[in-house]
Amino acid sequence: PQHWKQKVLDVLHWARWSDDKMILTLSHDDTDSGAHNSNCILLNLVSYARNDMDKFSDLRNFFAWQICAPSRGHLIHMGDEIAQPISWYQRFCRELPSMDWSLDNSSTLHGQIQQCVRDLNHLYIDHPQFWQYGEQDFSMIYEYGPNLIVNCHPRPVPPAQKEERSA
Repeated sequence: PQHWKQKVLDVLHWARWSDDKMILTLSHDDTDSGAHNSNCILLNLVSYARNDMDKFSDLRNFFAWQICAPSRGHLIHMGDEIAQPISWYQRFCRELPSMDWSLDNSSTLHGQIQQCVRDLNHLYIDHPQFWQYGEQDFSMIYEYGPNLIVNCHPRPVPPAQKEERSA
């Protein structure tokens, strides 16, 4: 949505020029309203989408942004990696298991989210330029238009440091 464009740009600007260390998180506080209802805030983030295919596509974009954006790391709360419709906390309050493992099936939209998060985690771990220098030393190009295009170019990790890491 249009209103997210400025939020994305604000976060990138803050990350680039702040002395603070930033971990991008979507935690219990962000995914559960605290009220005893079944509204999962993660899915509410994409409630504007026309259908489930668009919602889950936008969630994959969200996780790609969260994991690959310049930061010192990322944190995804339990259950969010399969986009379960009822948060682990609400499930706990209802005396249900915290995770709905029936959603863990690669042929479902939930399973595709899980595979996407798994692939993004491997990409993140295998490429130290995502985490070596954190939110510092990256260049950013942005453009306003029908879509927000953000290109972050982290500083490459010198070959000597790559060799030390693999040893």
